Amino acid sequence: MESIKKILSHWLPVIFVFILLSFLTFQPVPLFLYKIYYRADKAVHFIIYLFMGFTLVRAFTPAFPGFNVLLISIPAIFLSAFLGTLAEAVQYFVPERIVDYSDIKANVFGSCFGITLYIIIILIKSSLNKQKIIKNPKE
Repeated sequence: MESIKKILSHWLPVIFVFILLSFLTFQPVPLFLYKIYYRADKAVHFIIYLFMGFTLVRAFTPAFPGFNVLLISIPAIFLSAFLGTLAEAVQYFVPERIVDYSDIKANVFGSCFGITLYIIIILIKSSLNKQKIIKNPKE
């Protein structure tokens, strides 16, 4: 039961981001975004895929205990890049949407940034835990 909770706690954020991504993929682009800033959708792509990359590498980490988080980030990068490319390919068939290669770039850069952010957080936590162990070896 505990392992199911652990799996769900790591994969539910991925599922949530994927559902959000799927919903947004099938929506026409709001006209007000283009009136405010022509390339505003690239920022939206970057942010959504930042969360996708972060949650994917977080979900893969307990699946490979003892593995280096840098190695675990490789499938997360490929999967998020695949999902970003797939989302753009699907937009070809959605009315009022266009396929834009700069969206794919924003997707990949966002997911790589999210993965990098997760790795930095893990390294900081690991460093703090080592410092705590060195200061209090009996605890």
